[in-house]
Amino acid sequence: MMWCNEVLTLGFVVVISSSMWTTVSGVLPPPLPTVCVLDQPLGCFTDSFRRTFPTLVSSAKNMTLETCATACFTSTLPGSPFSVAAVEVGNQCFCTNEAGLATAAPNQTSMSQCMQLSPVGNSTRCGGNPWQMCGGAWRLMAYNFTCSKYNPDNEPWRDPTEDITVRVDDLISRMTPNQLIAQLTQNGADIYTPTLQLPRYIVSQECLAGFDGGSIFIAPDVPTTPSSGFPQPVNMGNTWDVDLVRELGAAISDEARAAWLYRARPSLTCMSPNLNLNRDPRWGRNIESFTEDPSLLSGLGAAYIRGIQEGQNSTEDTVKAKSGYLKMMAVPKHLGAYSVECFNPNGGANDYPNCPVYRSNFNAVVDEIDLREGYFPGWRQAVQGSNAQGVMCSYNEINGVPSCLNGEVIRDVLENEWNLTGFVISDADAVSEASDESSKPPGHSFTHGIESAAIGALINGTTISLETTDRGAYTIHLPEALAEGKVTMEELKAAARRALLPRFRVGLYDPLDAVPWNEIPESVIESQDHHELARRAAAESFVLLKNAHGALPFRSDGPKVVAVVGSLAKDTKASINRYSGHPKSATSVWDGISTAAAAAGGSAILSASSDPAQAAAVVAKADAVVLVLNGYREGESHDRQILNFPDDQQTLLSAVAKSAGDKDLIVLLISGGAIDSSSALDVADAVIAMYSGGMEAGSAIADVLYGSVNPSGTLAATVYRQSWTNASDFLSMALRAPPGRGHRYLTESATTNHVLFPFGFGLSYSTWEASIFSVSPNTVSKAAILSGQTVTVQVEVSNTGGPMGSRVTYILLSRENAVAEEEWPAQWLPVQGFAKVHGVNASTSMKIDVKIGATDVSRWNQHQSEFQVAPGTYSVRVRDDIRSQSQTLTITP
Repeated sequence: MMWCNEVLTLGFVVVISSSMWTTVSGVLPPPLPTVCVLDQPLGCFTDSFRRTFPTLVSSAKNMTLETCATACFTSTLPGSPFSVAAVEVGNQCFCTNEAGLATAAPNQTSMSQCMQLSPVGNSTRCGGNPWQMCGGAWRLMAYNFTCSKYNPDNEPWRDPTEDITVRVDDLISRMTPNQLIAQLTQNGADIYTPTLQLPRYIVSQECLAGFDGGSIFIAPDVPTTPSSGFPQPVNMGNTWDVDLVRELGAAISDEARAAWLYRARPSLTCMSPNLNLNRDPRWGRNIESFTEDPSLLSGLGAAYIRGIQEGQNSTEDTVKAKSGYLKMMAVPKHLGAYSVECFNPNGGANDYPNCPVYRSNFNAVVDEIDLREGYFPGWRQAVQGSNAQGVMCSYNEINGVPSCLNGEVIRDVLENEWNLTGFVISDADAVSEASDESSKPPGHSFTHGIESAAIGALINGTTISLETTDRGAYTIHLPEALAEGKVTMEELKAAARRALLPRFRVGLYDPLDAVPWNEIPESVIESQDHHELARRAAAESFVLLKNAHGALPFRSDGPKVVAVVGSLAKDTKASINRYSGHPKSATSVWDGISTAAAAAGGSAILSASSDPAQAAAVVAKADAVVLVLNGYREGESHDRQILNFPDDQQTLLSAVAKSAGDKDLIVLLISGGAIDSSSALDVADAVIAMYSGGMEAGSAIADVLYGSVNPSGTLAATVYRQSWTNASDFLSMALRAPPGRGHRYLTESATTNHVLFPFGFGLSYSTWEASIFSVSPNTVSKAAILSGQTVTVQVEVSNTGGPMGSRVTYILLSRENAVAEEEWPAQWLPVQGFAKVHGVNASTSMKIDVKIGATDVSRWNQHQSEFQVAPGTYSVRVRDDIRSQSQTLTITP
């Protein structure tokens, strides 16, 4: 039961002794009139049914002892005045006085001893921040307390007109060591003292394909809220559309900001996007990855970050961005060479914790060229080009050192070379898992003890430790390390400075009317506009892999009865997936097709299972068949061994194909990673890779099938055959070594024998041609291009037949007469510039400019540890150039 004089905001319980005040959720509250602080602990009491602390004054999630003490001090309940406060299970405040404790027998006298007690009754192990509480059923840590009036002096940190660095330093100067450490954990802690009042800030919140209104890393007391579920990053990558991707990022952050304002969501952080390469189709998290190509990854990632932090490229959002405030903090993940979850190289099940190779014990061995040219470009662009406010470090080791303890990557590259001014946050429990005391075996055993891991992470640049267990690396061990002189106050302050700066940049501590982004209305959350955006984005992301004899789109005189078959036909969760929004409404494939069929004057019939007999019976009644298939299980903590269809899906495919006979059979693939769909290609008339299309995937696929949208999705990652799993070592992180990884380095043999669909593949209902209209200038000096001059390649894209449509175009370069000792590949380099043209009518053309700069014609020199531009003559080609002609670009010494 809540005490009547409480106000709960952001998990921060505020007790007012006189009058109530209200606040918008998340906004810094005004100074409070009464503040209580704790004196010496009286002991850890194992309470019984007959309570030592008889008076329940308050009950609220994430209750702290300081808050409880104030509740006890201001209480007028029988037994008051109280002088002792205790918190039980982290949410109940009990009060007593010295006399009430006289008959009690404390069984421990220190907080650390109290926290190590075995569970009592049905309780769990006591955990939490040691300066706040000792949780656990029937176990209380009791404190004396004293109270006083709060008389704030001049506080520059509260002044939005003051320089931001002055504000941060002033706030830090007011914090105790434990309060500083609290800023270095994802859930923080309320600061409620006579000299400083600050609500906790929760750092971790997902925005990968929608604002995650129920993130598992948000504190348990934070309410879940509905939110839009957009297409997953693998779909965004297949659009190749930077403007659309930025629009998606802006929509997601609009919802997140509105939820902070109106729905008690305590974070202005977006742990997105995922900037890991789609290195191998077996990786379980390819659904979160944009692409296998470093240049495309850099462009899409930068656009998404700008959308999150600065909004759309519109007049209204540009004005808001010029105010100096960011809308949200973008925190891309997972820094380094990360693309192994849980893998059994012997072919067994990839189920944690039974897999011998797990992300928390995997060592990614990568040479410097692959790091700099393959794994790092997206991160470099995120920090230098888009001003990402933070970065998440990964679980794995990079060349023998856990990512979150890797000073060469964090300090030398991220901070000193790329000039990250914000924070680095660990993945969940990644710091403790670097030790030999990992709570999620197997760990790295890189350090002896979690304390050593915590010290190593802090010193090497990991600002914030994301902790989900009661063995919190920073929460528990940094106070001990500070007391023992193993870390210094200056090191804590430096870390806190990086953690706090972005919070000021988003206006966390400023008045509402000072921050233009606070004008975002609550109505944006899962708005109709966002449903329409999700539908448009999904339709643009679907990749048409086969379309024999013009089976698609369905013609006006086409099928009157369409059979929709498959266990995912009515499913919406597979198209929304993890780290997405939580929409109140979503459309399945069945929803979309049945609606579209009716609008076309026909009908649809359903078999929403994998039962072959049931499917065959439905197919027999239809004029055309849409079969929805999926691949093997994949996801976080689960890589896959098999790329083709599971047995039940293959059996269903065979049965449906046989029953369909001469009827058009359309196969839809719903998956996270790519599927070897060879068997479907053999029998289907058309195949579309939908991947994971979000809350409007069903409506969007109907738009494509019935022709209101001309498909333009283009593969951002190579689709491999099952044979690839025998030809390549999944655990090898090398990109250049044969058989190569991704289109840039795949050998000719690997491409011929193991690639089903190449990078950049995607059919349309139209036919397309492209040519390079001009390269200007076609000769440029090395010095000029290093100083920032760009080369403009003007491409002409032509719709040579079919409906109006959109088309991806991209530039490829190769350096003529390249030799191996120059470490410059003779094959085509990765995408150097790309664009997407929209609204090109039949028999018309559109010109578009694609820019080439220094980063596009430079390679990493590992001997001099720098990127260098190589003079010479480059062949310039463009996608859809059916004449295979190229122009040249010459860079002079």
